[in-house]
Amino acid sequence: DAVHEQRKTDPELAYSKVLRQGVNEATLEQKFMVIPVIGSAVCTMNTQEVPNRRIDYQMIKSDRFKAMEGSWVLTPSADGKSTTRELSSHVDLGLPVPRGMMNGVTQKKLERRLAHVRELAEKSRVAQKPGGGAQ
Repeated sequence: DAVHEQRKTDPELAYSKVLRQGVNEATLEQKFMVIPVIGSAVCTMNTQEVPNRRIDYQMIKSDRFKAMEGSWVLTPSADGKSTTRELSSHVDLGLPVPRGMMNGVTQKKLERRLAHVRELAEKSRVAQKPGGGAQ
């Protein structure tokens, strides 16, 4: 749930809207802000989901990117008390940007998204505990 909530509250997204919702799949339009070299970008993405395990995404079209794809992989711990979050992404701006620079920028953005999902999940967990909700 935190991954889905993140789409709505990610500070690096101007907006994220669902264009089409199916069973374990969706088409989204998202506007990414503050992208080095190009500024902002609007992308239409397809997502495929294995509930509570993984979400794969692939760009259908964009006003700036040549390609973008990746996945969220969620692995519950053996005791069920935590979940390991992994986020991978491949982005092609279609511009001659040094790979090292692009990898560095992408890694920082992925780390911020992972941290944001963790924060949302922890807030949700606290709210679900008896007496943990807002009074």
